[in-house]
Amino acid sequence: MAKIKVIIVDDHELILAGMEKMLTGINDIELIAGVSSGYTLLEIIKTITPDVILMDIDMPEISGLETSKIVKEVNAQIKIIALTVHDEISMVKKARSSGMDGYLLKNVNQDELVNAIQQVHKGKTAYSREITEQLLAEKENPSSESVLVEITEREKEVIQFIASGFSNTQIGEKLHISPRTVDTHRTNIMKKIGAKNVASIVRYAIQNNLV
Repeated sequence: MAKIKVIIVDDHELILAGMEKMLTGINDIELIAGVSSGYTLLEIIKTITPDVILMDIDMPEISGLETSKIVKEVNAQIKIIALTVHDEISMVKKARSSGMDGYLLKNVNQDELVNAIQQVHKGKTAYSREITEQLLAEKENPSSESVLVEITEREKEVIQFIASGFSNTQIGEKLHISPRTVDTHRTNIMKKIGAKNVASIVRYAIQNNLV
């Protein structure tokens, strides 16, 4: 069974070293790089494709949020987990909108870290316990803006084209991405909004003023 290839991105040396230590020796995980900036990561993924990226949000030069958006443009199949000290839901929403698939606080233990990597690799989401509790609380008292918050800007564009009747190939040409990447976006969109078919996506687009 192939190991899950992981890259860690954090400008704090001690955090980077600590995370690397936690992942060393885990049977199904291969740590392929630990880097201190988003720009370094973007250079690496030109030649190496990780399965999962653990990424700090607050970094100099380019933030984890901006880096996440670019990574997803390059390859939407790469999974990204935020690794941060921010426990406020507003930041979780920004992370989701940037394309991140999970959100961990830096006080995470080894078991939680490994489990999160395994979960996002399977196409699921993963959050620190504290974040999960806040998300559940908000779900019970939803705000009017929470409907769209999980949909990234790129996904909104894909929804608009789907609702207008474009095929994956046509959408790919419009957005300068491959049909396979479009299909990945389509799958993620359907999971997020609970859509069973194109009609459901169209209905969602109309209800949320995307068309």
